[in-house]
Formats: sequence, structure tokens, C-alpha cells
Amino acid sequence: MNRILCTLALSAAFSPVLAQQYDYISPISWSASPVLHKIPSSFGEASALTVLDERSVEYKKEGQDLMVTQTIHKIVHIKDDKGIEMFNKMYLPVHEGGTVGDIKARTITTAGKVIDVTPDKIKSTEEDGSQYRQFALDGVEKGAEVEYSYTEKRPFYLFGSEFFQNGAVPCLEARFLLITPAHLRFSAKGYNGINVSSDSLIGDQRIIVGQASNIKDLPDEKYAFKDQYMARIDFKLSYNLSGNEAGVRMYTWKDLGKRAYSFYTDRNEKDDKALNTFAGLLPVPVDTSLAGRIASLEDYIKSHIDIDKKLTSESGDQIPQIVTTK
Repeated sequence: MNRILCTLALSAAFSPVLAQQYDYISPISWSASPVLHKIPSSFGEASALTVLDERSVEYKKEGQDLMVTQTIHKIVHIKDDKGIEMFNKMYLPVHEGGTVGDIKARTITTAGKVIDVTPDKIKSTEEDGSQYRQFALDGVEKGAEVEYSYTEKRPFYLFGSEFFQNGAVPCLEARFLLITPAHLRFSAKGYNGINVSSDSLIGDQRIIVGQASNIKDLPDEKYAFKDQYMARIDFKLSYNLSGNEAGVRMYTWKDLGKRAYSFYTDRNEKDDKALNTFAGLLPVPVDTSLAGRIASLEDYIKSHIDIDKKLTSESGDQIPQIVTTK
């Protein structure tokens, strides 16, 4: 993607604080002559440090379809043996229906030597039902840096989340760019230290940018759910300005509540018949108290209905299908 210079109109759209932080719209930069970065002492204990994590997400019409192209670029400084183990082999996830290409990767050694990953070393692999593009990096050592970028093209999606913190590796500089057609207006919000601008209309595109600096790593805590504390950006489609209801906000929590209620409560005659058949197979519980009957019902369902996330079916949420196939 070509570099797009920031305009006065864009800066004026930001708050004064954000205008100072977002003095660029530069999706991805790949230096022809990379050099090692000076690492602040405040990140001395980390095994690795993400020097730069920049991502662009662009919604663009291709033929009759609206596709999403995401480009990710990272530079990681290696601090110790654990850091070497973490980054001497890379797995790039491929989402369902997506394709990953334009992969570039290299190691910059402490002596300043640049070792590129050649295309023949990039393989496709599958682990636990998920697709990846895999490659190893040579020359990864203490004090070296690993740099890679890739582009993934995916079918249109309404909601997105970009995490710039995984708990183990701090990040010195994070950048985010969302580009959409003018008629699609997205909402975006940053969490845990990430600043996000409002959208700005430039030509026939809407632009949202995000930025954060000095993102610390999170201490490992057993059984903790870290996602809510990680630096991230959430975004969603809020308005389609080309439709008949251009001013109506889309995909709200109220809409979700209505759909969820309908999904869990609406039943038809076939559903009731299937449920009555299933209920007729239930054994009489030994403990006839309310708690005993609930426990017996739970045990029977878990023993006779298989729940497997790897199994998919277009009718997998239909009650008659569930009762029949178990």
C-alpha cells in the first residue's frame, strides 16, 4: 500500500492530543537497510521486545464482493535464550476463507548481517484443525532482531479485534490503521492504553488510526483471564450510509439482545415434537428433589449429546437434528 501523507483536514478532525500523536498515516514500512534498535532499560527483564507492531485493515470492494485485506508488520528484539525459542520459528494463522501472501521475513544479527527467509522455506501446515503458514528464521541470537510482514485477504466481517499485547512480550510502539469505503462508517475503541481517533473522510475513504507506546508485558497468573486487561482495539460496522436507513445505527447491543432472545426461546412444532421424544427417554431420577432432578437431567444430556467444536453442520443448531444425531 502506498504511503498516504497526513492532511490538515485529518489532523483537524482529531482532538489536540491525538493530533500530536497521529502525525502520520503510514500503514507499513519495510526498510531496505535495517539496523538494530536501541532498547530502553525499562524493558530489560523481558525475553523479547516488540519494537514495532503496525497493522492496517482495509475494506475494499473486489468485483461484487467486499473483501478485507490486513497487513501486519512486526520487528522483535531478542533478549535471551527464551526469546530465541519464541521467535526462531514463526506460525502465521490463516483464518477460515482467507489467504495469506506477500510474506517477508528476515533476521538482523548483532553483527548487522541481514538473513532473509527465502520463499522456498515458507510452508503450509495444519495443527489442531487450524491452518498456518510456517517458516524458520536463521541467525536468531541474543541481541538480534526478527522482522516479518504478511498480508491476509479475508471475506467481509462486521466485527474485529486487534490485540497488541499477548502478556509475555512488551511492545515499544503499536500502530493501527483502518480504511473503509466512504459509505461504510465503523466505530472503534481502544482499551488499556491505546488511543484511537474518530473516523475522518479523505476522498472516497474513511480513516481511523490508533497508537500506543511502551505497552508493558502482563505477569503470568494461573487461571487468570487476561484478555480484558490487554491493549487492544475493537471495531465494528455502525452505519451504511448508502442504504435507505443511513442514519440508523447497526448491530447494537439491543439488536443482539433481541436476536439472542429469539434464538433461545422460539420453538416450532417440530422442535416441540423432538423435545418430547427426547424427554420420553429420560430415566426416573433416584433423587426426586429439584436439585436431584436437575443433576440427573444434566448427567443424561452430557452422556448422550456430544459437544465438539470441530464438528460443524448447517443444521447443527436445529433441535430435531441434535436429537437425531446426538
